[in-house]
Amino acid sequence: MNTRIERVEDLRRLKDDGRRLLCLVSGGVDSTFLLHLLRQHGIDDVVACSVRLGEDEGRRAADACKALGYDWIAVDRRE
Repeated sequence: MNTRIERVEDLRRLKDDGRRLLCLVSGGVDSTFLLHLLRQHGIDDVVACSVRLGEDEGRRAADACKALGYDWIAVDRRE
């Protein structure tokens, strides 16, 4: 079952849901802010996923995930 997040208040539902959340992360301001919101709302079971297109693409995302204690995986699409 998919859960759509439309408002910050919707994050509260995730905390007690018992499912793992997949969050697409670029390492930019928007996705890093979302990771901080998830942590702030006590959502611990998060896997962040990034697509590496260049050398620095994944580094910022990996750093943010490490700082927040989230698992991070990367799909490497560099040529």
